[in-house]
Amino acid sequence: RHSKFGLALAGYGPKCNREIELLGMGVVPLFAPGVDNTYYEPMKEGVHFFWVSSPSEVKKVINSVSESQWQEMHEAGQDWYNRNASPEGSFTVTKTIVENIK
Repeated sequence: RHSKFGLALAGYGPKCNREIELLGMGVVPLFAPGVDNTYYEPMKEGVHFFWVSSPSEVKKVINSVSESQWQEMHEAGQDWYNRNASPEGSFTVTKTIVENIK
């Protein structure tokens, strides 16, 4: 929770939900190759997260982000989490999906 960035790695499969935990804690996720980023409300690169392709790229990405950009991403991530993954947000999204099934 005290980190600004966190690495989201694929688990036993492409979906591990680590990015959800990071957003919930206010941390900007760095998505490694193979992570599934498919959600009902898509997350946007540069708004909610960054892709990194190698360990050497992690430091480069972190060093390229200004404090104000990080703050904007932190807030956007918290907003996305509240709308989509918090208990209330998850319930609302699930209800919307079910109601729109035709």
